[in-house]
Amino acid sequence: MPLALVTGASGFVGLYLVRHLLEQGYEIVGGVRNASARLPLGSRWVRLDVADREAVQRIVSDVRPDEIYHLAGLMHPASGTAGEFYQVNLDGTLNLLEALRERVPEAKVLLVGSAYAYGNQDRPITENDCLNPLNHYGASKASADLLGRIYALQGLRVVRARPFNHTGPSQAPDFVLPSLVQQFAEIKAGASDPVVHLGNLDSVRDFSDVRDIVRGYRLALQNGHSGEA
Repeated sequence: MPLALVTGASGFVGLYLVRHLLEQGYEIVGGVRNASARLPLGSRWVRLDVADREAVQRIVSDVRPDEIYHLAGLMHPASGTAGEFYQVNLDGTLNLLEALRERVPEAKVLLVGSAYAYGNQDRPITENDCLNPLNHYGASKASADLLGRIYALQGLRVVRARPFNHTGPSQAPDFVLPSLVQQFAEIKAGASDPVVHLGNLDSVRDFSDVRDIVRGYRLALQNGHSGEA
């Protein structure tokens, strides 16, 4: 039975990934920042702040995972400062990769980045497109992505993912599709005026179902080439 460590396990995607891996026969340890988090039955959790280097080293040593799915990241910093993006998204990834290099170099790791690393494009994007982030979130994710490539060149088994928009049940209403659903429901219930509020109407995006995304994550880690996106 493979043992997987999932960082960010209590997040929207993390919960779906934990359920999927359990269905595939995995033993799961979920890293969560909040001790009150509730993970699916059959998994166990550890309190983990990836920005805490010593904590990451200790947990990787204790768990000794066969596979790591690194979902932990920050999209909306609580302090509103740019530094938080890099402390969590970049330094957190560095802490994890260093812990793996020192403690379990044979483990496989999936680094979950973001299509925000590409910036705005006026055509479909492929894995071979240059990274061109336009904000601190995108820059921190692009930096962590490139860091994964360096560690793969040094011998770790690292696969990089750059997911685009994905959605599904229980996603927070600060994302576009849940926001639309919430607004439609409020309008239908008579709780608000029949006006839908959106942001930039010129953006074009592909959306995937989160349940397809987590299946893709596992398949990418099993079949992807180390160092590649």
